[in-house]
Amino acid sequence: MSRTGRPTPSSNGTTSPRQLLIITGEAFAPGSGEDTGARYTRLQPWAEQRFPGFRTTHRWAAQDNSATDSVPLIGPLHPGSKNVYTATGFAGWGMTGGVLAGQLLASLITAAPRAPWAEFYDPRRLGPAVRTAPAFLKAQWDTGKHFVKGRLDTLGDGSNGPVASLRPGEGTVVRAHGKPCAVHRDDQGELHAVSAVCTHLGCLVAFNNAERTWECPCHGSRFGIDGDVLQGPALHPLEPQDTDKL
Repeated sequence: MSRTGRPTPSSNGTTSPRQLLIITGEAFAPGSGEDTGARYTRLQPWAEQRFPGFRTTHRWAAQDNSATDSVPLIGPLHPGSKNVYTATGFAGWGMTGGVLAGQLLASLITAAPRAPWAEFYDPRRLGPAVRTAPAFLKAQWDTGKHFVKGRLDTLGDGSNGPVASLRPGEGTVVRAHGKPCAVHRDDQGELHAVSAVCTHLGCLVAFNNAERTWECPCHGSRFGIDGDVLQGPALHPLEPQDTDKL
């Protein structure tokens, strides 16, 4: 498992700056249902061993999108695009990829002399698309598999026990009165229930126990425990459900 560290200056509210260290690693797929909290646990001793006095102040999970050929997509969004451009697929290298994208898109928009590497990053490129067709088809297969498997694996009615056994901080997906329902118990013991059907294309979400979010395994949408959209491509929140019916 690869890990990286990057220092960054910060302010502690005084005139003297302090140094923060951003450490990344322990990758996982959104909506996998894995114990994501354990990944933070593994990062902590790794950092303490290499950086004496290290102390965690913040932690979060981000999503790093990548193209099937591992090359960022920078340029016109699709063959018919005239005024719509995209820059994505940096695969965790956004610091350098963002600078590259800014320069390339600026040259395309202002009709400056075409950069010799524009075609290499062009989202409409065909050669890599043919070579990476198996990877693309596998991704589509995985999406379809999640769509079907999520519904087959959904637990029985909440009244049968899964919800009652939830401890504070935990979440699960159950089938309540015939509908997939995403249920979380907060630190005060209160239940929060929303529809488990992602509002993007209908896959069932899974619980991320480290971020305490609901995540879609098909396209990576993320929702808060009350259904609010935290990250797209979903645009609409998960529908609230009545906890009294669980």
